[in-house]
Amino acid sequence: MKFLLFTSFAIILVIEFNFSSPAYSEENKKNGEEHALSDLAGGSPEKVRRALELINSRKPVPLIPGLVKLFLESEDRPAREAAYTAIKFFNKKEILLSWIDMLEKTNSFALKLDIIDYISDLDDKRMIIPLTKELAAPFYLLRKKSASLLKKIGDDRMYPFILAMAENQSPVTRIYALEALFYLYDKRFNPVLLDFIKDGNKSVRIYTINCIQKNDLAEMIPNVRELALNDSVMDVRVHAIQALANFNDRNSLYIFLGLLSHADVNVRRASIDAIVKLGVKSTAYQLSIQLQNENDEENRFTIIDTLIKFRSPSEVAGLRKILLGDANSRLRIMSAHALGVLRDDRVPGILKECLGDRDLRVRGEIAASLGMYNPGIVSEMLIEIIKGDRSRYVRSAALYSLKRLYFRKSLLPLFSIYSEEKDPIFADMVKKVIIDFISRFV
Repeated sequence: MKFLLFTSFAIILVIEFNFSSPAYSEENKKNGEEHALSDLAGGSPEKVRRALELINSRKPVPLIPGLVKLFLESEDRPAREAAYTAIKFFNKKEILLSWIDMLEKTNSFALKLDIIDYISDLDDKRMIIPLTKELAAPFYLLRKKSASLLKKIGDDRMYPFILAMAENQSPVTRIYALEALFYLYDKRFNPVLLDFIKDGNKSVRIYTINCIQKNDLAEMIPNVRELALNDSVMDVRVHAIQALANFNDRNSLYIFLGLLSHADVNVRRASIDAIVKLGVKSTAYQLSIQLQNENDEENRFTIIDTLIKFRSPSEVAGLRKILLGDANSRLRIMSAHALGVLRDDRVPGILKECLGDRDLRVRGEIAASLGMYNPGIVSEMLIEIIKGDRSRYVRSAALYSLKRLYFRKSLLPLFSIYSEEKDPIFADMVKKVIIDFISRFV
């Protein structure tokens, strides 16, 4: 009996020793972590939750390869998402090689973007080569983010790869090289850009122009001028003109003026916009001349608006042509307004020619513009408008032009108009102007 009791006690001690020993505890811990990985791979939501809690609390580094494999290879989306969440529990710098492995092996552009975002605060040279490979990815945002992060890290090891892209036979790959140079330009690439600006593919030439602008390469302005003047593709010429304007290159003004009469409407538009951007008032004459021959409505609007801003025309024939016969009433209104602003002695006669316009808004603007000129010349015209036009809107515009001029000789004709006026509202308006005249002169 004593022997049996002793034996039982010994067995209990051995069992207790085994379960409390470090070797058992470590093995139990390892089993729990392995179970956590299997739970992530296909467990219930509750098991997944507990597995994530365990990994977050212990952060078992030996699980990383299994988590990465689960993330990359599992066909179960919840399992991949759970593995990705678990990997983010670890110090990203310490497991950076695992993040790089995922970046290189995943086929999902969205995940690649997320990985780059996640590691973007690290300044680690180990990322250079993997990020450089993404410069040739077919997804724009991925290329852009990779280039931005490479610029932040900075390392010459990326440049041979970009140079190889620049020498590729595919124009798409050459464009990708240019996109990379938007962020990673180095003067050592000047010969590459000089070759690209002569490239046989129009898109490559356009991207080269954009790259020159992006990096503010003023020394290449002469090459851009050459494209603006002579490129066989109109889109390229338009981009070149816009680039010269963005450089605020007044030495290119002769190019813009020379292209005002170009056969292509977009080239003309870009040239007009460039002149507007430079704001050179001495170009008003050439703009006025072009207005006579311009057949594009948008260009006519821009020219007239520019002439109004410049306030210095030396030729009004274009405005007269539009005011007399353009089909767009808005253009006629703008022309009438411009003729009032420009203060040219020839204008009153032009405005008088157009008083029969079918649109009352145009006639109203003509009446308002007449009020900007010598009262001795225009006051009789304004009186005739008040007497002859049937629109209260137009008559009111003429009346307020007379008020603005305060021409003494207008007072008696206004008395006559007031005495015969049948519109009580307009009669009251005339009365107030007469009183204002009297208070001013008497």
